[in-house]
This record gives sequence, C-alpha cells and structure tokens, in this order.
Amino acid sequence: MDYPDCRCPPDYETVISRTLSMENEEKEVKI
Repeated sequence: MDYPDCRCPPDYETVISRTLSMENEEKEVKI
C-alpha cells in the first residue's frame, strides 16, 4: 500500500472500519 508523498489516505478511518469488520467476520466464522 503506497501513498503519494507518504500521506495518510483520506479514508483512513474507513480503512480501519473495514479492517475491524473483517476481524469480526473472521471471529463469527470461527464460532
């Protein structure tokens, strides 16, 4: 994941939300 000028993506919060959602889905699958 490369960003120009080493800037954080404008949708950084969205990326975090997606990551959390993926983790939750994995937990549900394990259960």
